[in-house]
Amino acid sequence: MAEPSVDELPELARRLRQLRMGHGDKAVTQRMVAEALGGGGRPLAQSLISGWEKGTFAPPPERLREIATFYATKRSVAGRSPRLLADHELTPEEKNARDELFDELTALRADVGNRLEAAGNAPIRFDWAFPGTASVRVVCGKLDHPAHPYTDLNNKNYSDLLTFADPDALVELYGHIRKVNPDTDVRYRRSDRLAGVDSSDELASHLVLLGGIGLNALTDRMLAASGLPIRQKEHPALSEGEIFEVDDGVQKIEFFPRESDDKLLEDVGLIARMPNPLNSSTTLTLCNGVYARGVLGAVRTLTDDQLRRQNEAWLAERFSGAARFAILMRVPVVLDKAATPDLTTEATRLYEWCDQR
Repeated sequence: MAEPSVDELPELARRLRQLRMGHGDKAVTQRMVAEALGGGGRPLAQSLISGWEKGTFAPPPERLREIATFYATKRSVAGRSPRLLADHELTPEEKNARDELFDELTALRADVGNRLEAAGNAPIRFDWAFPGTASVRVVCGKLDHPAHPYTDLNNKNYSDLLTFADPDALVELYGHIRKVNPDTDVRYRRSDRLAGVDSSDELASHLVLLGGIGLNALTDRMLAASGLPIRQKEHPALSEGEIFEVDDGVQKIEFFPRESDDKLLEDVGLIARMPNPLNSSTTLTLCNGVYARGVLGAVRTLTDDQLRRQNEAWLAERFSGAARFAILMRVPVVLDKAATPDLTTEATRLYEWCDQR
């Protein structure tokens, strides 16, 4: 299929291409832009710059200021290697040019997002905000053998929430989603209760599935339908919980939690997001773990006040333009509590996967 002409490109893509082609006294290549934006030590993929200029996907918001800084001065390419000038190196005129260009690119990117959302094709987000009118349903598994007497319907102190699997992750996530989506219909459900009359409406929502296949039957079904190269399975080395297995087409790799003297030192968590297989205008998010602390760690990657913003920024850069993404991560257990994974640390990430639109 022929690529679109320059006139057919989205305005943001056309403007980015125009800026590069007209920048400096020598030809500026996409590779040079990738090197400068990556800081020289670790250049961005050239395919990212190409994708931005073709309109395949838009730069994440966190990159717009860097792009504006690069194109605000020809000194970005005056040296032996292209680079971003630090703020204190810019002249007042260059700072003004950067700020004006940043405002322009921000507006153009917002227009891209509005057009995609209006067309029912909004890009995958990397936070817990769900723009639009669709509802959100957080779905947990059922505790099959609850030990607490308050799980008995005949008990005068019956508490329904005690029958939900992964309650720590549920409380953490439900509160956060309600906070960032104050006007959205956000509710939690047990997977075994979705077989009722309104199940089709519930399943067409933005779905968030908490927990593994052992307790959440919907996780097993949706994981199989997702097309991810990741599955969960029982393993004889574990008396409970299910490990993760990745099939990369060449080999199958298994990921286990780390334990010592029956004490959990490190769990494995999964966070994945994609279009909802039952309604392509909404999303499906999986937050999973071998054990409950892996589930909680996966949730807290994007709810933790200290780390979520840098995790969001890393995801937006790593998976910009992706239709689906998934990460298996280490979830450290410190003083018996799940510590929030830092996705910017390479050792945290066990496996990464995405596909493009």
